[in-house]
Amino acid sequence: MLPGEEKYPHIFSPIQIGKLWSKNRIKYASTETNYNYSDGFVAEKEIGYIEAHARGGSGIVTCQGAYTDPRGEGQGYVGMMGVWDDKFIPGLSRLADVIHKGDALADFQLMACGRVGGINLPYTVGPSEVPQRLRRFRPPKEMTVEEIEACIQEHATGLGEQLKLASISLKSQVSWAILFPISSQHIPIRGPMSMVETSKGDPLS
Repeated sequence: MLPGEEKYPHIFSPIQIGKLWSKNRIKYASTETNYNYSDGFVAEKEIGYIEAHARGGSGIVTCQGAYTDPRGEGQGYVGMMGVWDDKFIPGLSRLADVIHKGDALADFQLMACGRVGGINLPYTVGPSEVPQRLRRFRPPKEMTVEEIEACIQEHATGLGEQLKLASISLKSQVSWAILFPISSQHIPIRGPMSMVETSKGDPLS
């Protein structure tokens, strides 16, 4: 019997997720390695890192966050992957291939870092111009409804089908691009990925 199998008897058994089958119920979560190049291209070190985890036995392996806009507003750290242009496909495809070689499903994480993004820009973007609490972050610029819709479209126009990915994760946490009281004075009307303004009243409580 494998470690943990007695307490979690189903963890090593296959599971169907929609039309896909995972060999077990273990998912390797995304981690921020900073191994990739600052221009968004995938580095050999990142491929080796993901390949090692794919060999580790997880049924689903998630790559680190990738930003989706050519402006770099979503880039939150130097070694973050880019997915906004076909030029990135060769490196991203290699990541998907080494995951598949490990008999795992490939999951890529799309991540707009919002208030902590734009590392090469003089500003960040977010739902409101609420001042940053940490000096190292740049002043936030309030996104217009049109810019929000464009951001949504950039996420929707990902490269998942071309890379033969099993799934794509969307990450919006710690007040980055989602509407949190700490970073927004607006109320969403269609959920966190829609962020369409309906009110400019007092901050949410």
